[in-house]
Amino acid sequence: MGGSGSDDNAPFLKKPISEETLKLLFDVSNSNNLENSLEILIQTSKSSSGRSNLASKTILPSILNILQSQTSLLDHHILSLCFKLLRNLCAGEILNQNLFLQFHGVVTVVSTILRSEVVSDLMLVRWGLQVLANVSLAGKQHQKAIWEELFPLGFLSLARLGTKEVSDPLCMVIYVCCDGNPQWFRELYSHNGLPVVVEIVTTASSEAEF
Repeated sequence: MGGSGSDDNAPFLKKPISEETLKLLFDVSNSNNLENSLEILIQTSKSSSGRSNLASKTILPSILNILQSQTSLLDHHILSLCFKLLRNLCAGEILNQNLFLQFHGVVTVVSTILRSEVVSDLMLVRWGLQVLANVSLAGKQHQKAIWEELFPLGFLSLARLGTKEVSDPLCMVIYVCCDGNPQWFRELYSHNGLPVVVEIVTTASSEAEF
C-alpha cells in the first residue's frame, strides 16, 4: 500500500490556489503579497506561542492548498517557504500536526518532493522531509500515514539521492516510525526494505570517507 514514489496522485495536485487561501494568508500576515506573507508567517511560527496562535487560525490547510496547486509552475522559492512554514507549524503543535493529517498533508508533501522538477533541488527535498519528521513525532497514526505512503519505493527513491542533506531527515523519519514498532522494523530489514538500508549506509560511508 502506498510507497510507490510514482505520480499516482498527480490529478490530486492539479488545482489552482484558491482565493480563500490567499485571503486568509494575507489577512493573518497583514500582507498583500504571497512571498512576503509566507516569510512573515515563518517568523511568527518560530515560537511556540506563534505556532499556537496560527493553529487557532487554521492556516495550515491553506499552505497545503498552495502545494496542491500546479506545483510545476510554482517558483522553487515559494515551495521552500511553504515547506519551512509547514515544518515550523508542525514542530510540537498537535493541532497543526492533526490538521496536516486531516488535509492529506502526507500525500501532498511526498508527491511534491518526488516530482522530477523538485527532487533535483536537494534542499527542497530536505525541507519536505523535515516537515514529515516533525509530523511523525505526533504519534502512531501520523507515523502510519507516512510509512504507508513512503515504504518501500518512496524511501528508496529518496535514499538513492545519496546526500547527507537528504539522508539525515530521511533517517529521522524512518527511526521515529520504527521506534517501538517491531513490525515496521522487520519490514525495513526485509527483502523490500534492505535496499533502503543499503543506500543509507552507502551515503553515510561516503560522507565519512570524505
